[in-house]
Amino acid sequence: MRAYLIWIPAFVIMMVCSFNSWSQELNDINFELIDEEDGLSTHLITQFVQDSAGFLWIGTYDGLNRYDGKSFKIFRHEEGNSNSLQDDVGQTLFVDYEGTLWLGYTRNRLSRFIPECQCFENFDLDSLMNPEEAKGYIRVFLRDRDGGLWFSSRELGLNVYYPRTGFYKRYNLPDIDKRYSRELQSSYNTVTYAYEDSNGLMWLCTANGLYSFDRKSETFSFKRYGIIDPTQGRSDYFNYLLPNGNIGFWLTAWGGGVSYFDRKSETFQTYKYDLKDLNSSFGNINFNLEWKSPDELWVSSTDRGLGIFTISKKEFQFVTSGGEKFKGVSLVNTTRDGVLFMLTYDGLFKYNPNSNIFHFKSLPIASSQNTNDFYISRIIEDPKCHATYFATVYGNGLNVMDPRKKELQVFDIDIDPSSGNQFKVITDLVLDTMGSLWISSRDYLYEFDRAKRRMIKISDPFEKNEYNGNPHFNSIKMDKDRDMWVVTGMGGLHRFSRETRKLVPSVNNVTSNSSVFPGIGVIIWDKYDRMWVFGGGKIGIYDKKSNSYSWPLPTEIQALTKEDVRGIAADGAGNIWMGVNKKGLLKIDIQDPNKAVGKLITEADGLPFSRLADMNTDPEGNIWVSTFKGAVYMNYKTMQYRIFNHGAGMDKNTVNMDFMKAGGSSFYITTPGKYCRVNFEAANRVAPLPEVYIDKFSIFNKDQSERYQDGQTVIVHPDEDFFSFDFGCFDFTNQSLNQFAYKLEGWDKDWVYCGARRYANYTNLNGGKYVFKVKVANNEGIWGEPIAVPVFIETHYYKKTWFIVLAAFFFSGLIYSLYLYRVRQIERTEKLKTEFNKQLAESRMQALRAQMNPHFIFNCLNSINRYIIKSDIKTSSLYLTKFAKLIRLILDNSASKSVVLSNELEALKLYIEMELLRFDHKFTYAIEVAPEIDPENVEIPPMIIQPYVENAIWHGLLHKESGGHLIIKVGGSEEALTCEIIDNGIGREKAREYKSPNAPTRKSMGMRLTEERLQITGEGNTMAGSQEIIDLYDEQGLASGTKVIITIPI
Repeated sequence: MRAYLIWIPAFVIMMVCSFNSWSQELNDINFELIDEEDGLSTHLITQFVQDSAGFLWIGTYDGLNRYDGKSFKIFRHEEGNSNSLQDDVGQTLFVDYEGTLWLGYTRNRLSRFIPECQCFENFDLDSLMNPEEAKGYIRVFLRDRDGGLWFSSRELGLNVYYPRTGFYKRYNLPDIDKRYSRELQSSYNTVTYAYEDSNGLMWLCTANGLYSFDRKSETFSFKRYGIIDPTQGRSDYFNYLLPNGNIGFWLTAWGGGVSYFDRKSETFQTYKYDLKDLNSSFGNINFNLEWKSPDELWVSSTDRGLGIFTISKKEFQFVTSGGEKFKGVSLVNTTRDGVLFMLTYDGLFKYNPNSNIFHFKSLPIASSQNTNDFYISRIIEDPKCHATYFATVYGNGLNVMDPRKKELQVFDIDIDPSSGNQFKVITDLVLDTMGSLWISSRDYLYEFDRAKRRMIKISDPFEKNEYNGNPHFNSIKMDKDRDMWVVTGMGGLHRFSRETRKLVPSVNNVTSNSSVFPGIGVIIWDKYDRMWVFGGGKIGIYDKKSNSYSWPLPTEIQALTKEDVRGIAADGAGNIWMGVNKKGLLKIDIQDPNKAVGKLITEADGLPFSRLADMNTDPEGNIWVSTFKGAVYMNYKTMQYRIFNHGAGMDKNTVNMDFMKAGGSSFYITTPGKYCRVNFEAANRVAPLPEVYIDKFSIFNKDQSERYQDGQTVIVHPDEDFFSFDFGCFDFTNQSLNQFAYKLEGWDKDWVYCGARRYANYTNLNGGKYVFKVKVANNEGIWGEPIAVPVFIETHYYKKTWFIVLAAFFFSGLIYSLYLYRVRQIERTEKLKTEFNKQLAESRMQALRAQMNPHFIFNCLNSINRYIIKSDIKTSSLYLTKFAKLIRLILDNSASKSVVLSNELEALKLYIEMELLRFDHKFTYAIEVAPEIDPENVEIPPMIIQPYVENAIWHGLLHKESGGHLIIKVGGSEEALTCEIIDNGIGREKAREYKSPNAPTRKSMGMRLTEERLQITGEGNTMAGSQEIIDLYDEQGLASGTKVIITIPI
């Protein structure tokens, strides 16, 4: 945008206007030209209007432009697209009562903009008329509350079309003076503007004056302006109507200036600015009006440019640029945020009322020692002497301005030749309560005689010649006791005596006292009127009564004073503030005379800056900081801030900006060679808050804005896992420092502050309900209310609750089925395995029995043979009988894998008796069965006990001389049978000494086979079969037999 300096001269019409009051009010108004450099398609514009959403729509000769104060979106005709713009050239724009945008074109074509699809619904009204009547373009449009489209083209009166029914009708204007020629009568049948009031009555501006039209009765009412003279120009060729509540209308006219129509009396009052020829049609040409204030109207004029009509004074004033008027102002319109847009022959201009807060002026010094580094170090206002004093650095000395005469008088200062510096530097000014103006330059102190306007240099101000070289006076101040204090770069703080005109050091001995503070640069006073001194990377308090310094701040805060300190000042509460570059603001809270608490306020605390150039406080105690973003004004009580930049009239050189109090309530801002007296009323004016809007909703970077409707939920499908919102704001003041923040409730934990970025992306979100919110802050950092967009992300069917529950049931059933299948499979396998093992065990048992039984038979037959050889017939017969009986039992049991215990014990008894016969009753035996054991119901493997009994007889009792005894005890439980075979033989150790070569084979074979039978018997049972052999000993420790315990599962 290009800025134009506007000045407004006096103009007299009907009554005299005050030039001073007018120029004082609107001097240095900034108008900005909006053209192609800003993104506008072309500066050739037909019309513009603001819609209900807040967009400014601009019709041009190269498409339709949508503008939000920063960026443009251009709509053009697209060949083959029936929902695009009908024509790129010459649109006229209208907004109906619902806020819908309508466009009119040549050949009576009409379009309605549809925000949801960013497209157009097009109407061809030309087909409703006769070909010879379709003459021009739609210049007037109104949509009534019944859906009727009212429009007018040149010389075609008033037309209405109802799209729903297809009804069309044309109404010609009545009461056209018949004295006009037919051609003129036809031209007067033209409606130029239409308005519908709250009662549904239509008001029409026409070439023939003002009409009202009742839609129900289809009747016109002509509001006669006055007597018509066909030979004279008319003042009632009305172009525009601006309601004044319900009591009247302000109207503009071609050649008729501005008129007011009183609805009650139905009378007109006309006001013209060109009084040379009141009946001329080439002057007083006005097109439209806009309210500027309750007593002022903006007036567009093709012959005089932009005007302001003051209602109470009945006078016009016109704006010119560089002494020349604006060319052909045809339209003015004020946006909702108070910005005026103006259409001229040269293009579209914008005027922002908030841009005139600061007015910088150049100090018109005659010469400067260094033009690039010419500064104003101090300004003092002296109302009594009608003077304003300007101290300069690298300038030409002290400049005194008389505001009445606007004269500038310069007073030179001296330069110390020994300083080696030839620049003129005034460091400070102070106007004391005695009426004296004191001046400190780098080299000397002065008193300025205000009455005689002369400089008086103070010679040799030091009581003692304590310094070698230039003292370098930094500043001069006065405390509440009227004591004067001078700060020097070499000697620190001094008290200045007006009587002696001498400087007294703040300590008695500046060379030896350790409390001396030579690096002082700034002195200020807190709420308790204590003097705070700063310099040399230290800050402390000086007590003038005790002539001493103290350092009340803690070490960590004191360390900050060694940083890059850019300013120190006291706020309205008497607390001390320091600006620390790249850190923030250090606030020294003076809580009581004995306690000061320091706190560093940074960007994390909401400060809008960290880098700063200077800091000071104004007469109200509020804080001003110059930053790279602009000048920041911060209320010391609320910590709320405003940022002023070039858009508010602030000088662009904010890095070299200084702030200074000028006495009383005066406060100045200075930049190199310039100064500005701050208007606190304007500075405290609340800037309008911009309105935020959603510009586009995209999925995978493809525009899906049709899904976004105001107040409705945006639906996102499950596979659309990347979407974004583009947003903007309506701010026609200045969007250069607008800041945005957004958050997605349900996802973002807090606001995402994205600065000037205008979009937000989201990806891989879970299904569910969310709310997208976005807000914007204006240039002064004040946040507006957010807008909210509900978002619903559909969940994949496999993530929905019903599916998860169903899937859980399904997979649980599947897992359970697999479990049951596996269990059954294992059971079948185990059953087969058990049956196989039993079959295997049975086969092995049968094999073992086949091996054991012949072994036993062999032994028995051998014994019988022995008796036969001895010719003992009786014993042989008894033996053979018992043997036959035993063999029968064995044969009976051999076919079974188990026998009842009684049969086993019977066979065992027969075996023992046979052995007794064999060994000539060398031992005795006993078989004991526990009472809980029923021998008839307990089954055990056959011949399972016999091998142990045989072993006890042959290896235990056989070698015992006499007294041998064998006991067999049978007991047990429900799961197993326990059998104990106890002998009192010679024991196993002694038996090894008697063994024969053949004995090991028999013992090894019988014992091993029986042990295997016990193990096989335990397979498939809960308890395993086992054997335990225990050696028995007497009291002398000699072997006294053997005890075998066998456990047989049952």
